Amino acid sequence: MLRLLRLTMTTVGIVVLLIFLGFAVGAAASAKVLIAAALPFSVILILILRVLGQRPELIAWSALTVWLGSTYLQTGSPLEIVVLCVYMALAAFGLFRSPYLLAFAWLFHPIWDFLPRELPTLMLDLPMACILFDIPIGLYLIWATRARRLTVFGSGVDQAVGNAARTLAVAFILLALTYAVVALAEAGLLLWSAVPLAIVLILVLSLLGRTAELLAWAVFTGWMGMAFAHTGGLLEALVFFASVALAGLGVFRSPAFLVGAWAFFVPWSLAPHALPAGYEDLRIGAALFAVPIVVYLFIGLRGLRWRPIDDAQAAIVAARPPA
Repeated sequence: MLRLLRLTMTTVGIVVLLIFLGFAVGAAASAKVLIAAALPFSVILILILRVLGQRPELIAWSALTVWLGSTYLQTGSPLEIVVLCVYMALAAFGLFRSPYLLAFAWLFHPIWDFLPRELPTLMLDLPMACILFDIPIGLYLIWATRARRLTVFGSGVDQAVGNAARTLAVAFILLALTYAVVALAEAGLLLWSAVPLAIVLILVLSLLGRTAELLAWAVFTGWMGMAFAHTGGLLEALVFFASVALAGLGVFRSPAFLVGAWAFFVPWSLAPHALPAGYEDLRIGAALFAVPIVVYLFIGLRGLRWRPIDDAQAAIVAARPPA
């Protein structure tokens, strides 16, 4: 039970840290202390992640590398989307092939920061702040890898490539689904496409292999819990964090927690939410999207399609071919 609690809390903690980083950058920019805060904040972040333990620390740095690649996504440039995809690849291969790739991502980023681009007035100090934030972290990652504090999950080139490819597949599916929802909502087609999108997602994730599929459903459980969190309501935020906790329990305890989470998403989606203009159909669309997934997860649970991940497998996005 203690192991389960530790794993679940670590999962939630990493997600909370990612969210906090976004808010902290915005707050520092608003207070015009972005440059002054960058170096101390990098040191604090390193110290916080070291407390997690070696394996969770590597996972956290991989997740933060993806976050780093999204720095200038708000500019709307297609090139920034390409960079995000490259950083997702570096994060995946840094997790399974070599942590030096994570160090490279952080040390290269200051060069990318100074390419000409349009930035909001609030973020004009961001490139200079990134130098003070990114370089210490990159140097730390080199040291931690050389000291063998950070070691990859799995062994062998074939296994590393396979694991990284599956991780990337989940990341790309998540990215594609997010953009699809936005595009369909703007086109007024969200209600018509909700069930087909769910069926496509089920079919695609089932191709990953059972362990990777279980982890993917945990990721999408957290993603679904975030559907209304952007409204800024306290209840919506609590539901998001609860969905992340259920995702962790679904991976480490029983997939039944994933079934419960998606079953909850149906009435939760239909409840009143403050939505931006053009997204009025999101409530019904989200409920329709969740229904086929609840049915599929329940059938998979009854058929023992997935098993909880034990200590040896924890947080490793690896999969055996379906039996």
